Amino acid sequence: MVTCEKKLLQFVPFESCVEPTFWHKFTKLKLDVDMLEEKVRPIWGSYSPQYHRILNIDCTSFNKEFNYTANNWKAHGYHLNMNTSDSFKKHDKMKMLDDYGRRLRAAISSGEAIHCPSLLVNFIVLTFADLKKYHFYYWFAFIASAKPLCFLTEPTCELSNHFNNDQVRHLIYFI
Repeated sequence: MVTCEKKLLQFVPFESCVEPTFWHKFTKLKLDVDMLEEKVRPIWGSYSPQYHRILNIDCTSFNKEFNYTANNWKAHGYHLNMNTSDSFKKHDKMKMLDDYGRRLRAAISSGEAIHCPSLLVNFIVLTFADLKKYHFYYWFAFIASAKPLCFLTEPTCELSNHFNNDQVRHLIYFI
């Protein structure tokens, strides 16, 4: 009798790293641009293939275009600052996750994520800043599929076993 054991493909969750430069740039934007407006701002995050579990946000996260370097890949994020600690605490985080989860599902369903795989790496940063005391509070969430039902049919291997160097560079460029 032949047994077929399925191995579930599992992903390692990200950890967030908010650099001090993020807070400096955010403070400047809050005072000079946003003031009392509570609006969602698209931001960038980055992670490295060498340190694949850590997603960083810093002062460059607010740039209009992602700053590519040889050792980082982009992640799409959304930043929402609340004006009071009460509104920060009472904000409906589950609804926020649901809304952005629907955006992720739409990107997958439409095929947009095939053309831009970095759309699959999403995060949300909800903040409250007490600028008089320089206290910053944040809630960081990663948007991902709840149950990835992918099973491995073969053991994992290096990309270079299936692709040449040019193909690997091309793949990484689009991520």
